[in-house]
Amino acid sequence: PRSRSDNRLDYEPCKSSQIKEAKSRYSSTNSMKPLLGNLFSRSTQRKGGGDRRNTSNVLAKEKKAATQLGVIVGAFIFCWLPYFILFMVVAYCDSYPSQCSVPYILEVSTTWCGYLNSTLNPILYPLCNKNFKIAFKRMLGSPRQVDGTLARKQ
Repeated sequence: PRSRSDNRLDYEPCKSSQIKEAKSRYSSTNSMKPLLGNLFSRSTQRKGGGDRRNTSNVLAKEKKAATQLGVIVGAFIFCWLPYFILFMVVAYCDSYPSQCSVPYILEVSTTWCGYLNSTLNPILYPLCNKNFKIAFKRMLGSPRQVDGTLARKQ
């Protein structure tokens, strides 16, 4: 009889070539696709050109996302870059006050230009994102369309 500590399964010894083959076969996610099938696929296969439409749809979404990101980052840079450049100039002028000085109105205006970015964000997001625009209108209580007629949320 076997003891409790001897409950190990008996395995046949494997050759190192078999282990290497198994590792290379199942090392990436793509190699698991034949085993998993379409279980984790995001879209279903369509007959006759469905892949082409799906690819163009994905590219259109990526282009839209890149445009949205570009607009928002561009606005951030446009609003905050003058402040950060002036910040370096002010630091230099504080070290050498006899050589230069920065007008107070310039410091204040660049700071407020940076603050303007916080005002622009709620405007830019709805302009770039349809879902955000719908949710924002719903939050403000604007009339919504039901069966072709305007109805107010009650």
